[in-house]
Amino acid sequence: MSVLVDSNSLDVTAYSILGDAAFKIGQSFTNNQPDCNISSCKFYLFKEGTIEGNVEALLYNHDGTYGESSVPTGSVLATSESVSVSNIPSLPALIEFNFTETVNLISGGKYVIALDYSGSDMNNYIAMGRALGHSGNGCFYQSLFGWDYNNTDYIFYIYGNLISPTISNISSIYNISSIHI
Repeated sequence: MSVLVDSNSLDVTAYSILGDAAFKIGQSFTNNQPDCNISSCKFYLFKEGTIEGNVEALLYNHDGTYGESSVPTGSVLATSESVSVSNIPSLPALIEFNFTETVNLISGGKYVIALDYSGSDMNNYIAMGRALGHSGNGCFYQSLFGWDYNNTDYIFYIYGNLISPTISNISSIYNISSIHI
């Protein structure tokens, strides 16, 4: 069963350009559900001009102070299926990125979800919607400087599939060493 893990509203305040100076733009988030596997995410996007290629969503572990200096750390945990830029409209819309890899999001865990695209310039680009009010913070990646944080929040939705309980994870939760019938 798919559940909403975390999100930020559609109350657009501005847009950030993905792919010119910043090849990756991300948002820190918290898994507000029980343990689940990431299934998809959505970002509020539009394209300007003529661009080609694909965009992918990347899931990372979180580093820094959540909501102030969040940035990704380590290797990518999961990569979404690619979305062709031709499927991104010229008017803002929620664009979905699906994950096929099974990656467990721990309940209460902090993560960063980012979009990766490097095929644009100042006149031809993908724009990401921003909105105020999320508990996390935005971040961006530039090839010369690496990851850095900002005080921007992006419009996003993260979905996960709840993990069905098994005897082994129930026994570890309740510290059961043996079951007698």
